[in-house]
Amino acid sequence: RSVPPPRTIEALATRMPSGDARVRVETYTMQGGQRQYVVYVAGTDMTRTTPFDNISNGQLAAGQRSASYDAVLQALREAGAEPGDVVHAVGHSQGAMITSHLALEGGYVTRTRVSFGPAVDADAPAAVPRVVLRHTDDPVPTLAAGGHAQTVGAPGSVTVERDASAAPGAALGSHDMG
Repeated sequence: RSVPPPRTIEALATRMPSGDARVRVETYTMQGGQRQYVVYVAGTDMTRTTPFDNISNGQLAAGQRSASYDAVLQALREAGAEPGDVVHAVGHSQGAMITSHLALEGGYVTRTRVSFGPAVDADAPAAVPRVVLRHTDDPVPTLAAGGHAQTVGAPGSVTVERDASAAPGAALGSHDMG
């Protein structure tokens, strides 16, 4: 289906896959015919064994390839993305680890990377703008041992933090996408 391009961080957050879905890819045709892709990658599937399970969490945190990373590459291929194409990557938790690997070694030109509650604060290529949103009371980002001392990525990259303890009804507490 046709959707307008996201224009805000909130729009990116609302397009994150949920339920059984783990990956969403949107394709945009630019003036001149070039296509760009936005890939949204959800976090860990705690309900059953899937490529997005805790095995993949451990592999990604150790800097290794995982089944969940391979699933994202497959979704991009199935959407028509080819090596060298422009990709904008958005991920939550494990999905943020996957998009970090994608930016560093995926073979695509990653133009933007937005991470919600990342478990690993991976280096970003110097040319890639990076936006990190996390809660100070979320235990998952603490796995990154505080992350980098300074913002990494292209100029304009930013890390935004807040305390979410006052957010009512979050099923997974401060790590919940809601």
